[in-house]
Order: sequence, then structure tokens, then C-alpha cells
Amino acid sequence: PIAAFATPAAAAAGLTDPLTPDAAVATEKRLYCQALQIHPLLLYFTFVAAAEGQGHSALVVLRTVGMAIQSVDRATIKVNALLLDQPFGRVSEVVSLVQMHFV
Repeated sequence: PIAAFATPAAAAAGLTDPLTPDAAVATEKRLYCQALQIHPLLLYFTFVAAAEGQGHSALVVLRTVGMAIQSVDRATIKVNALLLDQPFGRVSEVVSLVQMHFV
């Protein structure tokens, strides 16, 4: 079945051998940690809107999505801990795991 991927017709159709990694994937560095620990965080967020005409980029984004926030004072943002036991994979895969946990 793997020989089917080596035919000119398969190459023309864009089929590749599933057991042979792409060049980009093969050259990406891999990451291994015995334990990846990100401890819980407690953040306080304060935001004060600038006067008209002094558009801060964050304020412009909020207005674009329809939010009329003038100020925020010491809003609490809690971020849970993340514990991964022996994560191993391409750097982009491990980063993706961390991103999915926090988003």
C-alpha cells in the first residue's frame, strides 16, 4: 500500500507517504520536560480610557467590537495552574497545549 504513494500519479495528486514526515515537520525541534509546571497567578487589571483623540490601541479594539468601557479598576484575573507530566512533542505542539489550557 505504501508503494502507491511513490507513483507519479500520486505525486501529481499531492499524495505523500503518511509514514514520511514533511520536511518542515522533520526539521522542527522537539521538546521534552520531566515536568512542566505553570503555577496559578492572580493578576489585578486597571484600565483608564484616554481622552478623545488619544486612541490607545486597546481602546480602539474595544470600541470596534462595540464595548464602551471607560475604566476598569483592579479587576481580578485568576489563572489556574497547569501541570504536564513528561510532555514531549514538537515545540508548536507543546505551546498549543499551554495555549488551549489558558484560552
